[in-house]
Amino acid sequence: MKRFLLWICGALLLLVAALFLTGLALPREHRARSCITLEQPAESLWAVARDIGGTTAWWPEMKLAERVDSGGHERWRETVDDFTMTVRLEDTLPGERFHTVIEGTPDAFFGGRWVYAIGPSHVGNTLCVTEEGWVSNPLFRAVGSLMGQHGSLDSYLTALAARFGLTYVPEHLD
Repeated sequence: MKRFLLWICGALLLLVAALFLTGLALPREHRARSCITLEQPAESLWAVARDIGGTTAWWPEMKLAERVDSGGHERWRETVDDFTMTVRLEDTLPGERFHTVIEGTPDAFFGGRWVYAIGPSHVGNTLCVTEEGWVSNPLFRAVGSLMGQHGSLDSYLTALAARFGLTYVPEHLD
């Protein structure tokens, strides 16, 4: 039994070491983009996407969205899944584009921004969300790469489509 437990511990240590080394080989920065095209007017898509405080009503992963403005900037404290972060709204072109930037500390595990862009399509309007992020910890980088970079984006856009009573699978446009 003791020998079996040693084998299990050794295998786990090798797995963690392999993931860590893989993470070291991966770039710190990443970019992922997911889009949905809906038959909704651009104004409707904009109103729902731009209402950051209302996101908790339709995106199950967003547990908290509390406005905490300071320094003349629109800022939000968000809890998504188990992560709490403060994001700052920037670069707003009403009806078409805005982005949120994570206000992180130098020792943060991750950071970056989400760019939201709405444009016309042949059947309605397309909302694309692009994540331009970074992950500092090599172990988290490796796990994130294995799980895919589009997870949060796809979850957000699928929930947004459901908010309009639709089922839609986001497209990945990297």
